[in-house]
Amino acid sequence: MKYTLAIDVPSIEEMVQDPYKKELLKCCINAVGRLKDGVLVMSESIATEVFYTNIEMYPVLSHIELEICDADIRKNFLSTNPDVITSISDSDKQEQEYLLCCRLHNVTPHSKGIFAVCPNRWNYTNCNELQTIKDRKPLVHQSVVLNNTTVFDSFINNNWPRLMQHKHGKKAYWLAGKLVSSLTATQQEAEALLKQAFADAQIPEDTIFPLRLHTWNSKSNTYVEFRRSSGSHIVNEYHGFDLDKKHWNSVPEYIKSIYHHR
Repeated sequence: MKYTLAIDVPSIEEMVQDPYKKELLKCCINAVGRLKDGVLVMSESIATEVFYTNIEMYPVLSHIELEICDADIRKNFLSTNPDVITSISDSDKQEQEYLLCCRLHNVTPHSKGIFAVCPNRWNYTNCNELQTIKDRKPLVHQSVVLNNTTVFDSFINNNWPRLMQHKHGKKAYWLAGKLVSSLTATQQEAEALLKQAFADAQIPEDTIFPLRLHTWNSKSNTYVEFRRSSGSHIVNEYHGFDLDKKHWNSVPEYIKSIYHHR
């Protein structure tokens, strides 16, 4: 489950050449590192221009996963709506943009593809999606217009889980004949544990928010389970509770291998 960010080629060039907009580019790229399993895709020549020969930008690489797009990703006769490819006059840049859009078309699930673009390249005020179209079949990817350095903040917040405790409190109790487990962590501690559980999780490619997340609470000396509050994997609300040791068998083995408690 990787968010795949493709930055419009002319927009990258614009931001690299402008000192203020270079900060905008840094914020955009750093946002990828704040997403769960985020990856930034670009061509070799753009990566060289932006990172490898740029002392100011090179340190940003340490915070992200960079994937280089090459001609192997090409999908002949792919188009986009809005058209972000043929509007580029330079043939080399047009080819790089084409390959980026081919890479977006391969993202699974396609809702995990993000297209970032500067305002002067996106004159569609009522549109926040880019379609990549192949064999008359469109796939939709979220577009992010880079107006300011905080433009990714709400997007990132919506793509990390939120704690909605509902009925679990400091003490366990019975409700309608069922035991409601306790969560001994404070609200602040529980929110941090939820973020850790999500960061630790191995999430299937076709899932955004898994049904259950687990992590270790060293303060309470127990595993904590966070359970999604909805049947839909696109909903990011969770409630958490301490796991009694007799239920630790429900904790995935890879989580146990991280925290060494069995």
